[in-house]
Amino acid sequence: MKSKLISITTLIIAGEAIFLLPFIVMRVFKPIIREVFLISDIEIGQAQAFYGITALFSYFFGGFIADRWEARKLLSISLILTSIGGIVMISIPTIGIFKIIYTLWGISTTFLFWAALIKATRQWGNENNQGLSFGLLDGGRGLFAASIAFFGATILSYLFPEDAALVTYEDKKITLQFIFAVITAVVLIIGVFVWFTLPGEA
Repeated sequence: MKSKLISITTLIIAGEAIFLLPFIVMRVFKPIIREVFLISDIEIGQAQAFYGITALFSYFFGGFIADRWEARKLLSISLILTSIGGIVMISIPTIGIFKIIYTLWGISTTFLFWAALIKATRQWGNENNQGLSFGLLDGGRGLFAASIAFFGATILSYLFPEDAALVTYEDKKITLQFIFAVITAVVLIIGVFVWFTLPGEA
C-alpha cells in the first residue's frame, strides 16, 4: 500500500512538473518575462506555436516509444531533458534561442512523456481502479500547480521593493533568473526522483 501511494504521488508531481518550465512559468511570470527578454506577445505566441507543432507530431510517435520502453525511464529522461532547457533560460538567451527551447520542449514534454504517463497511471490503477487513478492524477496535478503559482507570487512580493517605481531592469533580470533556476532544479530533482521511486517493468 505504501509503495502504491508513493508511486501515484510521484506520477502526480511528475505530471505537473513537466509543464512548469514551458507553461506555468509563462502563465505566472509573463509580464516580467516580456520585460527581461525584451520580447513581444507576438514573439511569445510564435514560440508557443513552435511548441504546439512539435508537440502535435510527438503525440503520434510517443505511444510507439511508450510500448517499448519502461515508463519510469521515459518519464525521468523527459524531465531531465526539459530541465536542460531551463538551464539555458537562466542565461536569458536571445529571442531565437528562446523559440528553439520552446520547440525542443514540445518534444521533451510530449514525445517521451505523455504516453508514458498514461501507461504508468493505467498500470497503477490496474483493471479495477482506472477512474480512481486518473482522478487522483488530474486532481493532484491541479493542486500542485496552484502551489507553484502561490510560490511564484510570493517570490515576486519578497524580492521586489514595495514601490514598483524602484524596480529596475537588473532587479527583474536577477529575479527571473532565480525563478528559472529554482524551477529548473525542481524539475531536475523530480526527474531523478521518478527514476528511483517508480517501479520497473517485468
